[in-house]
Amino acid sequence: MAVAHLSDEQLAELGEGFGIIDSGCKGHLNAADLKRLLRSMGLSKYHRPDEAALNASIAEIDSDGTGEADLPEVIAYLAKHIATDQRDYGAYLAQVFRKLDADNDGFITTCDVAQICASLGEEMPQEELDAMVQEADADGDGRVSLDDFTHMMQEGEPAVPKDAVGGHTLGGV
Repeated sequence: MAVAHLSDEQLAELGEGFGIIDSGCKGHLNAADLKRLLRSMGLSKYHRPDEAALNASIAEIDSDGTGEADLPEVIAYLAKHIATDQRDYGAYLAQVFRKLDADNDGFITTCDVAQICASLGEEMPQEELDAMVQEADADGDGRVSLDDFTHMMQEGEPAVPKDAVGGHTLGGV
C-alpha cells in the first residue's frame, strides 16, 4: 500500500472521515458512502466531481469487486491521487513563478514585481515592493527563489531562514 505519500495528519483525517461516514461501524463503505467521503476530502479532482467521475473512482477504489471499500483500499487510492494532486500543484506554482520572474534569472525581485505592476497599470511605492519581496525572502538576500515562493504559496508563510536552523530549511518543498 502507498501510505508513504500520506502524512500522519492526512491519515488521521482520512481515518476520522471514514469512521464518521461508516456510522454503522461495519468497517467498509458502500458506493453512496464513498461518494460522501470523496466529496468531503476536498481534493481538487473530487471536490465537485460529476457522477461518471465518482463512479470511476469508486470502481478503482473497490479493487476486490465487492461493491464496498474498506479503509486500506481507500487509503491506497487516495495516497496515489493526493501525491498526483501535490505534484500537479507544484508544477503549477513553478509555472506561475516563471511568469513572475520577468528577467528570467531564477528569482523574483522588486524589479520583477515593479514590472508586473506596471504592466497592469499599477504603480507601487518602493517601500511596498520591498516589503512584498522581504516577506517571502527566507534567506534575506533581497530576492525570492522558487523554493521561497513555493513554500510561501503552500504554507501561507515564509520559509524558515537557513541560518536559523543550522544551515537547513524546515518544511521545504
